[in-house]
Amino acid sequence: MVSEEKVSTPTFNKAIELFGNEGVVDIVGLVGYYNFVAMTLKLLMCNDRLDQNYCCRLLLTKKIFIN
Repeated sequence: MVSEEKVSTPTFNKAIELFGNEGVVDIVGLVGYYNFVAMTLKLLMCNDRLDQNYCCRLLLTKKIFIN
């Protein structure tokens, strides 16, 4: 799902059979959110030009990840 442009029809149908419509939507949302967080953390941890302490404080004080 992440590395391909789309899933095949048989894969999609099997996912609906196993998890139902709401379950598939939940899984897709979870995978999307996981990728968003992973990319953000990768940027903050790998970019030497950013002050990592500042970035961590910014994430916590601006509540980027916290509703």
